[in-house]
Amino acid sequence: MKKTNKQTEELPTATIDQAHFEKFANGPLLLKCFEVVKDATEFVDEGGTILHADDTYVSFIEAYWALKVLFQRETGLDAKLIAEKRIENLRAALFSGGEPEPIVLGSPKVERLVLLEEPYFNQFDNLTLAAMSYNDTDEAHDQFSGSGDTPLDADATWNISASILNANTALRVLVLRLSGGTLNDMAQIVAHISNPKGEAIH
Repeated sequence: MKKTNKQTEELPTATIDQAHFEKFANGPLLLKCFEVVKDATEFVDEGGTILHADDTYVSFIEAYWALKVLFQRETGLDAKLIAEKRIENLRAALFSGGEPEPIVLGSPKVERLVLLEEPYFNQFDNLTLAAMSYNDTDEAHDQFSGSGDTPLDADATWNISASILNANTALRVLVLRLSGGTLNDMAQIVAHISNPKGEAIH
């Protein structure tokens, strides 16, 4: 006798949609998809039969929306439309005898970093400020060095500049704090580091 999952009288479509799964980060979405495939595979291996509107069927709908969200985050495109276009291309290639037209998947628009002011950094302790400064400059370094000879677009240029400026502001807050808290105190510290010609004192 074949096993069947419990059928639900009505699909909970009010919660199983793209908007629901957009609330979750990529990690949980990937885990959800893995668990759906794992559970369904084990269920069928044990002799189970997947029926319309049963638990496994509903879980496939959940995986569908989770994957759709992941695809849009990664490419900025609608997975359903891309899949339909791919099928159209395959059909056209079968009729023409040629190769299917390739589909180029883009990348989502880069979100620009926000420039942060001194009051934002005042809430952090010294070690955190130092770490934030390092992370921002390291991020800028990675973006710049990773571009090679490829010209940077406006968004990448902005983010590199924003990373450097935020690191500078964090360091400014840190140095002011360590030197006594005033610009005068900081200027005196700097005067001990460099001579009037700007050469480092060893």
